[in-house]
Amino acid sequence: MKFQAGLTLLVTLFLGSSAFAQEQNVDTTAIKQWLDEANVEINQGEMSSARKKIDQAGYWSEKLGFQKGIERSQLRLGDYYLTTNQYDSAQVVLESALNNYPESEFQVHYLNLLSTVYRYRNENEKAIDTYKLALSKVDTLNDKRMIIAINQNMAGAYQNLGMKTETLERFMASVEWSEAYRDTSILVVALNSLGNALNEFGEFEQAGFYLNRSLDLAEKQNLRVDILRATTNLANVKSNLGQMKEALSLYNDALELSKEVRPNTPPFLILYNIGNTYLKMDEPSKAKSYFEESLGYCRQLSIPQGIYYNTIGLGNVAEKQNNFTTALKWYNEASEIADGSGVSQFQIESLESLYRISKQLELYGTALNYYERYTALSDSMNDLEMEKEFTELKNELELRRQTEINTLLQEKQAQQETKLQFQLVLIIAAVFIIILILVILWNARKSNRAMTEANDQLKVQRSELEKLNGEMNKLFAIIAHDLRAPLSSLKGMLYLVKEGELNEAEITQFSNDLENSLQRNIEVMEDLFEWAKDQMSGITLISESVNINELVDKVIAKQVDRALKKGISVANEISKDCTLESDPNALTLIFRNLLSNAIKFTERGDTVRFTSKISEKGIEICVIDSGVGMSKEVQDKVFSNTSISFSQTGTQGEKGTGFGLSIVKEFVNKLGGEIRVESKEGQGTKFCIDFPLS
Repeated sequence: MKFQAGLTLLVTLFLGSSAFAQEQNVDTTAIKQWLDEANVEINQGEMSSARKKIDQAGYWSEKLGFQKGIERSQLRLGDYYLTTNQYDSAQVVLESALNNYPESEFQVHYLNLLSTVYRYRNENEKAIDTYKLALSKVDTLNDKRMIIAINQNMAGAYQNLGMKTETLERFMASVEWSEAYRDTSILVVALNSLGNALNEFGEFEQAGFYLNRSLDLAEKQNLRVDILRATTNLANVKSNLGQMKEALSLYNDALELSKEVRPNTPPFLILYNIGNTYLKMDEPSKAKSYFEESLGYCRQLSIPQGIYYNTIGLGNVAEKQNNFTTALKWYNEASEIADGSGVSQFQIESLESLYRISKQLELYGTALNYYERYTALSDSMNDLEMEKEFTELKNELELRRQTEINTLLQEKQAQQETKLQFQLVLIIAAVFIIILILVILWNARKSNRAMTEANDQLKVQRSELEKLNGEMNKLFAIIAHDLRAPLSSLKGMLYLVKEGELNEAEITQFSNDLENSLQRNIEVMEDLFEWAKDQMSGITLISESVNINELVDKVIAKQVDRALKKGISVANEISKDCTLESDPNALTLIFRNLLSNAIKFTERGDTVRFTSKISEKGIEICVIDSGVGMSKEVQDKVFSNTSISFSQTGTQGEKGTGFGLSIVKEFVNKLGGEIRVESKEGQGTKFCIDFPLS
């Protein structure tokens, strides 16, 4: 009730002493009339008058103890906040009403408006669940108008998620129901929403048809807010059809109407659309002023998507005007917003713009960095799309397979029935025929036994082929994941050299990076080669006496330059008489990968240590670093069979192959050992391998 007390105080200050003087003249009928008028005024865009009447109704309902008036006032207040884009305030009011008045007849209306708040804030899954909850309650009220409204709103949430079939089905059903019950006000909204959805899905001609119908009905009923919506959406369709002058005329009509209908709500979306239209018409100077005005409103209202689109628009304007430095500033701001939003399409678009403008400014190193990030993100989205298509194809093939099986079973059943009938005739005809049938059945049984044996053999072969295919897929996945990005980077560098866009100093600068990249690729190929030999044909491990101290010295020598470059020391504390009967090549591969991993995650000035411990059970070899350490979640992924190529960025941005630790585990197992990891975040990591003595 604290919210109600605050509302009472607000209305008391708003109405002043004259309200108390008229107390005896206010009754429940006047309260209902105020709320009805407020509802009409919200639809017509008269927000100031509507808010005043809502506050009056809430105050006098509280004074008179008129519970239904209190509940209905909260509903109208939530609607007012929603219409004026004050989503946080709308959510507070509606959630408070749901909690305070659980038995209210307006529960369904509260839920419908609250779902719409979630939808406008792009929380679409949450919105759909709340709409479904509202529908489960509205059925008992038999309120067909509310059923239409909720289904229409739910279609909007499906549209935001890009679910075309569900969106159009619900919008079309809303239109049909509205026409059946002759509810013009809902029909206007349904037609507008259906047209907007068709426009988004690329059905421009159909979209224009439904939007024109919505606009005609709204004008006949003088529904000002609906006229504004239909006019804006129709302008979007004209723009998509390339009819720029018509689109611009409609946007300007919508802009004027917005000032009348929503005087307190900045028309930032219309302003952006006008700016974008001028940009398409190759009039960047005019576009700039509209983008700047829209951007100011979006920053004031904290609308991230609006800020992103306007900054990209201003970058495009600057680029068209050959102001490349200004364009770079706008594209950088857009990229920061895109990263914060987590929307992949925004990130790809902004990275592409940054790559393009960096080349214009001859910042080739920066351009290459943007190109690599753009390529990696684009490939990631393509992989997800391919995975989705593959799943759909697999489902389709499975459906076809089941259909074919059912057809074969039906044919087989029909054949069996025919065979039984024929056998019956033969039994009746003669004993000789019965004997003949028995002979035939004996032969059939013998044939079935042979077929069973053949099927068993085929199952064994199929299992072997599936295993081989699985290993092939695993190998291809690793190659695609671990080698694509480094090779793409090399391709980009070579392209810039070939085109003559790098001077001698820049070529020298990139040579070191090229050498390091090639070294990483060589290490990846060595790991993949050893793994592939093992998986495809099997590695024959040899067993000889290996001095572990001397072998580790050789491993350290090959990576000492890399360690010195990071300012890291590597200490070989393994006992000089520590020997092991094992395969030296496999041991070299294991210790090389563990040392490389330790250097990658160790800070400057720290030390990586190799230690040994000999007991009656065997030899324990440990690689210990004092680096960044690992969380429990990361430790679970390091040796997981479901994570073929798990990798993290090193302390100086190093990129790993993501395959080293996986191959370490496989070779440790083949040597009869066991590997374990001990680590805490910020306290370093310790990998220990236990080898048996024999």
